[in-house]
Amino acid sequence: MSDREIPQDLVDRVHDILKEHVGENDPIHSQTIARLLNIGDEAAGTPSTRAVITQLLRQGVAVGATPQGYFLIANGDELERYCADLQRRQDGIEARILAVRRAFVEGPVPRGQRVRWIPTDAEEM
Repeated sequence: MSDREIPQDLVDRVHDILKEHVGENDPIHSQTIARLLNIGDEAAGTPSTRAVITQLLRQGVAVGATPQGYFLIANGDELERYCADLQRRQDGIEARILAVRRAFVEGPVPRGQRVRWIPTDAEEM
């Protein structure tokens, strides 16, 4: 089921649930949302919670996420923290892509030697 096929009433129901979870300290787990609304069953053709959240973002609803679940972003400070977290994750993914590409080209590094091109937390990419 594509995002465009998600019924608006379902998107609205998820938004209503999220209105009870404002702020990063009060997330709701995606499995809880799925259970409450009986969604996320691909075999039954229902959209995933992630697909509905994506639709909400496209509709201008500021939804944040942590490993503990989804929440509505409460204020500008929280938005900045969330975006900084996303940026750190993106930077980590980019470093991993670089490492995998170089490892594929250069092959294994002898045991005990450090690969000089993998950025550390203290280094910039």
